[in-house]
Amino acid sequence: MDIDKVPDDFITHAIVNMKASKQHTFLILTKRVKRMAEYVTKYWPEGVPNVFWGITCENQQRADERIPYLLQVHGKRWLSIEPLLGEIDLELSCGNWHQFISQIIVGCETGRNARPCKIEWIESIVEQCREAGVPCFVKAINLNGKITSDITKFPESVRVRELIWK
Repeated sequence: MDIDKVPDDFITHAIVNMKASKQHTFLILTKRVKRMAEYVTKYWPEGVPNVFWGITCENQQRADERIPYLLQVHGKRWLSIEPLLGEIDLELSCGNWHQFISQIIVGCETGRNARPCKIEWIESIVEQCREAGVPCFVKAINLNGKITSDITKFPESVRVRELIWK
């Protein structure tokens, strides 16, 4: 099935079940931010208390394109900045972004043929989060040509694993 053709009523059924499961926290993550913004604005304008709405953005261009749509969604919002493929300045994408974003997860691409991710790019996201008081979780880094998610091997500057939805 073409994911873009999933009917709204199917999505609504899933979210109704999420909302009813108050003991759980759900993370919605998409690259289809325009559709998410239109759907949530139409059907869940007040948001859903136990749902965090998230988007991926891997470089400045994608952040600039996608974050404005995420800001149309009411409720808790988060960013998955992975795979990080270029430096991102969140202020450029969204001004006072820290007022709208509850959590950031950042990391390099993993798997075969992973594209490069400079540690400086991850350090920049971590620093932006620190300055803004937004929880940041560094998932994986490229260390000397090897991908690792072992935080004990991370440089101190990116040894961060904060989660708002614990």
